[in-house]
Amino acid sequence: MRPVVVCVQSVGLAALVGAGAPALAQEVSGPAGDDRIVITATRQAEDAGDIPQSIVVLSGDQLAGADGAEDVAQRLVGVQAAISNGSQATFQIRGVGAVDHQALTPSAAAVHVDGVFLATNVQASLLAYDLDRVEVLKGPQGTIQGRNASSGSMNFITARPTDTFEAYAEA
Repeated sequence: MRPVVVCVQSVGLAALVGAGAPALAQEVSGPAGDDRIVITATRQAEDAGDIPQSIVVLSGDQLAGADGAEDVAQRLVGVQAAISNGSQATFQIRGVGAVDHQALTPSAAAVHVDGVFLATNVQASLLAYDLDRVEVLKGPQGTIQGRNASSGSMNFITARPTDTFEAYAEA
């Protein structure tokens, strides 16, 4: 009697498995227009979707109205900034970074402006105007960015000159 019950259960299970809806191929539309995000923080221009790591990119439009490093950090997920002595910016990525606000203390978050490494907090005195974008690579970046990139790397890209006259003023 027992083999019959097992046989009936097996047939019933096979019928349920085979009764599922078939999977059909579907067309997936790509991004419309020029919505690609190209980053240069890896030392070459690459599409952000092709890089297998955690990346945050803020465009110039998203940075509009940012007055300094703290305003920029508030727009970035997982990035904190602390200001000491009026203008010295110290960054932390994912909670890892320098908490010492001495002028010559290196940080665990590498900061670059147009690809040039800023080694100390004094150099990272950041006025957030005329920025084209900010690229943040989270996680250890020592292989590409060198020392002081154990928590990640931030690359501030300034806007390139244009043929039209532009000005910025604040009162």
